[in-house]
Amino acid sequence: MLLGVVYRPPKIKFIKWLEEFLSPHVPKYDHVILAGDFNCNWLVDSSEKTKLNAMLGTGASFAPLGGGATAPPKSFALCPL
Repeated sequence: MLLGVVYRPPKIKFIKWLEEFLSPHVPKYDHVILAGDFNCNWLVDSSEKTKLNAMLGTGASFAPLGGGATAPPKSFALCPL
């Protein structure tokens, strides 16, 4: 099993890079799990979603978590430890 964690900052193009990075490794494993934040809205049809689906293959399944898009707060306070 290959387990990967992905974080893609918003508006950064990375699909080609991810495909090139994973392509030599994926054929070696029966199961591949990629978890993380792709910053892609899986609920809306888009070229980004289409490209990710094509790259990950027909056997891929997605389980979006959370209640929708989130963004970091405009300001925050640090708590002393």
